Amino acid sequence: MLNGKEALELQEKLIIIYKYISQERLMKKFYLDGLEDSLTSPKMDSNLLVKKLIQKEDAPEILKESILALEEIKARFNISEKATDFENIINQENLDYLCRRYGLKDCREIEKLDLSKLINAI
Repeated sequence: MLNGKEALELQEKLIIIYKYISQERLMKKFYLDGLEDSLTSPKMDSNLLVKKLIQKEDAPEILKESILALEEIKARFNISEKATDFENIINQENLDYLCRRYGLKDCREIEKLDLSKLINAI
């Protein structure tokens, strides 16, 4: 079982991944419609868990449910007051700040996020 600090860390990492997926899909939808085959995306071979997650069609829904569940865990450990509005949760911290906190230059480096230790704690 996760403790409050681990829940916070996992939630922040999932928020980074959620925002990355949202940005990438929005960009492809509006700016590169029909050019998907010519896009270059970051290599995810070093982190198969993240790679599999971002390739799922329903990844945003999976991430949203996970982020909300982690918010409940954080509230149980008094890490934060339980927020029920998903948009408030994902916008509590600036994306650049979250990326720097976990050693990323930007969210395109999500393959560097280590989720395995936290996932194993669940």
